[in-house]
Order: sequence, then C-alpha cells, then structure tokens
Amino acid sequence: MVDPFNSIGIGLDFGTSNSAAAWFDGETVHRIYLESGLDVTPTAVHLNRELQARTGSEAIAQYIEENRDRRRLMEHAILNRRF
Repeated sequence: MVDPFNSIGIGLDFGTSNSAAAWFDGETVHRIYLESGLDVTPTAVHLNRELQARTGSEAIAQYIEENRDRRRLMEHAILNRRF
C-alpha cells in the first residue's frame, strides 16, 4: 500500500480568477512559478483565429489587442419581468 503522506505528486488549482500549481517531493511542497516569477497566473485561455492557445496574462493581452477596433452592439434588456 502506498503511504499517502510520503508520495510524490502534483497539485493544480484552476480558480475562478487565478490558477496555481505545486509539486510534492515526499517531504516538501514546492510552488511552481508560472509566469513572470509569480506563483499564480490569471485563469484565462485565448485561442486566436489560427487556433494557437495563449494562457494567463498573455491570453488577456492578446484578446484585448485582437478586439480593440471591433464594433459592438449593446442592447438594453429586461429579464424576468412580471406584469
């Protein structure tokens, strides 16, 4: 039987706003630095028109840049209105 407290493993946390990763060597938990020397990254994935994936801050920046001059239509709507 494997001792769950003396095993090697990895942990991933895909949070609503940020994501983090770490690994366990059997004794110590080690954080994985994902981008720019930080141990958390924004939870974001963006696919461009060529289906190339970007993650984290790079995904957010690419999305903003690709949609900078895009026309948008905004409409007002009332939902669940009772008369």
